[in-house]
Amino acid sequence: MTTISCLRLAGKREDVIDLYTRFSATPTVRRLSNADIASSLLVNHGLALLELGESESRFREARSLLERGLELVDTFKRNYAGNNSDAKTVGSAIWKARILNNLGWCSALAGDHPTAIRFYEESLALKVAFSEEVGIAQTHVNICVSSLSLKNYAQAVSSLKIASEIMDKTPDKYICREVLYESIRVVFGPDAGLNESHTASRGAKIAEGVWNFCEQNAARQEQPERAHLLNVLGELKKFELFLRRIDGFS
Repeated sequence: MTTISCLRLAGKREDVIDLYTRFSATPTVRRLSNADIASSLLVNHGLALLELGESESRFREARSLLERGLELVDTFKRNYAGNNSDAKTVGSAIWKARILNNLGWCSALAGDHPTAIRFYEESLALKVAFSEEVGIAQTHVNICVSSLSLKNYAQAVSSLKIASEIMDKTPDKYICREVLYESIRVVFGPDAGLNESHTASRGAKIAEGVWNFCEQNAARQEQPERAHLLNVLGELKKFELFLRRIDGFS
């Protein structure tokens, strides 16, 4: 299923959907012993649909595919994984954690942030159990963004602190870019002047004007929101430092 994942990450989402349609009907994939393969097909199909654009029908279909993928992971674990030390058991648990994280993302895209956070917390419990640190950071970033959408600043800052501790040790460019772009977008909207060029083609550097706008906007708010927003911005700036470290900036 590596081919399907690579196609999706390369942006060839229509090809992913076509391959899913062809592969899912084959006898090999339909065997219970290949439930893990079928799960991967379902999940990548669901993610491809989400990445094609936001619509209520896509959210429903993607969530259904992800939920079916989750059921197949449990089926595979019950019938074919060994004891808790077995590599397949660990692998299926981590895969389940990623599906739960993606179900959270699907809910967040649909605007249902309380449900998103519930899925993220289920995912986080598995990742913590198996010490998957980069995955823990990714899920905390997602919790942060949904918490900001709900104006739950205490939870957002708590998740930012945990993610930044991990990124300080093992910085990941994708995670650092995502938390910067998504958090600023959610809190300050398009007026901040942040677009994907700031976190993609321009590498680590975020325009000084973006930070200035965010800080000035936060300073105009009444207390306690002003303090909360400035606290969030202080935590977010750490991730720009991690990106600079990755890209070789001082």
